[in-house]
Amino acid sequence: MAKEVVVIGKENLQNSLLASYIETHTTYPTTVTEPESFISVNPDEIQDGTLLLIDCNSWTEERIISFLENLPDKAESTHIALFNVSESCDTENFAQHTAIKGLFPENIAHEQFISGIKSIFDGELWLSRKLLSKLLINTRKNTPARIEDFGLTRRETEIIKLIAEGSRNNDIANSLCLSEHTVKTHIYHIYKKINVDNRMQAANWANRHLRH
Repeated sequence: MAKEVVVIGKENLQNSLLASYIETHTTYPTTVTEPESFISVNPDEIQDGTLLLIDCNSWTEERIISFLENLPDKAESTHIALFNVSESCDTENFAQHTAIKGLFPENIAHEQFISGIKSIFDGELWLSRKLLSKLLINTRKNTPARIEDFGLTRRETEIIKLIAEGSRNNDIANSLCLSEHTVKTHIYHIYKKINVDNRMQAANWANRHLRH
């Protein structure tokens, strides 16, 4: 399987130099693609083993979340990592998404960046010590309530568990022998009960509460 890196961000000097540095210090061909151009790419054109490096200075957090939520099934074989991750970024939400394989903070040392990319291609997850510490501290601060306190029905609990596993609506419908319309209705009620706005937040909530 060929390995390549696509930097998704503005075609500016910083990203051009980054692509050149990656290509020089690894064996991976590296290109820079503007976010608007990448959105229009057919998912089937993305090669297996591609690492998508998303520049957090080029996309808003909301846009990145929307992109992750709408990833096609094809993306399961595609690695995704974020770089230029600021201290104010909601790293917990991103870290919970199964497609995310790495989070690179701002001002990371070049050697660490290259090491992280190689680790991701080796099948590992990569977080800097600083981001990992932040993630652990935030997780420990959020003491989960009992799932019973939120009034989820048995069916709603089954559905949110599947959401946390990355299942899409049609997968959930097939798994539980329901129509997609019924699944969407259940998800609407789930969002209201647990006070979330989107699929990623629901998955994050489930990962906090359903193990207790």
